[in-house]
Parts: sequence; C-alpha cells; structure tokens
Amino acid sequence: MNPSVLFLFKSGRRARQAEGGPREFFYGFTQMADHGIHAEMLEEENLPIPAWLCGPVERLSTRLLDSLAALNAQTLARFSSAIALDRLNHAGAIVATTNAQGLVLGALRKFGLLKTPVLFLPMGVWPFETSYWRQCRLKAWLESLALAPIGKPEAAWLMQRLPPSCDLAYLPFGIDTDFWSPEITPVTEDFVLSIGNDPQRDWPTLAKAWQPGLPPLKIVTRRTVPPSSGQIELMRGDWNSRPLSDSQIRQLYRQARFVVLPIKRTIQPSGQSACLQAMACAKAVILTDSGGLWDDELLIDGQTCLLVPPGDPEALAKAAKRLMEDTELAGRLGRAALEKVQARFSINRMGHELASRLRNLTGSSS
Repeated sequence: MNPSVLFLFKSGRRARQAEGGPREFFYGFTQMADHGIHAEMLEEENLPIPAWLCGPVERLSTRLLDSLAALNAQTLARFSSAIALDRLNHAGAIVATTNAQGLVLGALRKFGLLKTPVLFLPMGVWPFETSYWRQCRLKAWLESLALAPIGKPEAAWLMQRLPPSCDLAYLPFGIDTDFWSPEITPVTEDFVLSIGNDPQRDWPTLAKAWQPGLPPLKIVTRRTVPPSSGQIELMRGDWNSRPLSDSQIRQLYRQARFVVLPIKRTIQPSGQSACLQAMACAKAVILTDSGGLWDDELLIDGQTCLLVPPGDPEALAKAAKRLMEDTELAGRLGRAALEKVQARFSINRMGHELASRLRNLTGSSS
C-alpha cells in the first residue's frame, strides 16, 4: 500500500500551487505523485490556536518557551491540539519544512503524543553558537526524527552532535529548471542583481562594498539596506505579497550582468534558492563562503562561481570588478553553473531522493 504523506507548510503554498509558477518551495511535494506516493498538504494557519494566545501573552510565551525548550509557542499550540494530533497521527509520514515545525514535532514524539514518523528538513536549526542548555533541548527533540538537511555542512554539523543511530542524510535541494532558464536571445543590461529576505543576508557588507565605478546594483528585499556610496536601487520583494511576480524576478536574473549574494557566517544554506535560480538562468554568481555552502560539487570557486570571505567588503568589491572587466569569465561561470544545476539540482532529482527517504521511513517498497 502506498504511503500517505502529510507535508506541513506555512501559509500561502496552496494558493501558489493553484497559480502555477516555480515549484521549488514545495520541497518535493509536487513530485510525489510521479513516485507513486499520495501526498497531502497542511498549512499551519488552518490549525486552531487558543484565543488567549495573542498579543503580549503570545510574545511572552514565545520568549519563555524558546529560551526554556527551544520551541515556538504558536506552533506548539497548533500542533498539540486534539484536532491537529488526530490529523497528524492518521498520516503515514509527515514532512516538516520549517525549524519551528520540526522541533515541536520532535517534542511531541519524545513525549509519546505523536506516533507518526517525521522527516524534517532543518535549515540552520543548530547555530554555530548555542548555549549548553539549548543544545540539550535540540538534541532531545531532533533525535526522535528523521533528518534531511538540504546542505552538506549542516548534515555534517548535526552528525557530530547527534547519536550515530540518528536517521540523518543530506537531501539535495532542487529548483524548477523548467521555469528558471536562460533567455533564448540573451539581452544583458547594465546592472547587477542581489536578492533575498532571510536574516542571514549581509546587506551592510554589500552596501559598503558597492563603490562608485561599479555597475548599478538592484537589490530585491523587504529588509533594510544601509546607505552606500555606490549606485543602488532598492526593490521590494516578498514571497507572500509578491510586489514582483516570479516572471519579473526571472527577467531580472536574465537581464543582469551577474548576481551577488552576500551572506553572514552561518551553518544555514542561506542564499541557496537565489543562487540556484540565477545559475539556472546561466548567470555568474558571487557568493559568500559562509560556512553553510550546501554542496561542494556545485560551488567551486573560479569554476562555477566566485566565493568571497564573510564580512569582507574589499574582497566582494574585487570580485565584482573582476566580473565587470572580464565578461568572458562571467559567461564561462554562468554556462558551467547552468550545466551543473540542470544535471544535479533540479526538483526532479530532489523528488526522487525524497521519495526514497519516505519509502524507507514508512517501510513501503512501492
């Protein structure tokens, strides 16, 4: 019998699925039918929370629960309700796609309230600097789950901190290479692109690096970017509200001279989706060697991208000048990156490997 898998998401995934567009942020959900796995989607916001958990009470509960147990108060309230537990315990397996979900489900399994096996995709769940108490809580919750980090460094980091018996293996993240692709007739304009909203984006270093003489820089983000002596244009971008459509973002990738992604030091595979999207559009990428670079088969300095140290505006500016002056290098990096992404980092490959993990988790051979 084929397993029934429940994918857990934050809000907006169902609406985005109905609209079409790129499929990478479904984390393999859209590929499960191709592998004979029945998959369903559940958005957190469809589960009830107590009426009293709002405003100051919610903020205080969140701070206390996070500091004491490394858990999110709202997520715990949603998933520990009788309605949620009934739904979760009737699934053949669960895929958790956020850190808050994974840790709460780990706690529920630890206390015997959740029986269903869980495959958790952690993304920076165990930071470089973490208190001893928090490490103990993280270990307790994570060891009751199957773990599928989407970055090799994070997989190695967790292996060093969890028991050898833990079900843990790297899962290569893949993007929708049918959507993200080069323009048939390339038209490159005189600007460089940077994009991203996660907290690990290092906008201060980029602003300091972007000196007069470099091409105009377009930054797509909802976060604050400091003033710069260079020419910078800020464009608001957000996955949920989408002031820019997916097609408009794709066109920015296609038209940019190259893409630059400044990242803070982190174990999280920050910049992963933007980097792969840009590479799939055959663009050269400057990326910070943050500690969380997700795959050394793809991210090779001077072959598929240019890597710079974290927090180093001079190195970033030097790399930008190098690509501005050496268009042959930029083209070569873009073509090599495109080939790698199409071969190894598509949603089809991710779906195939995810389906294999889920079959092992549920004991299904189909």
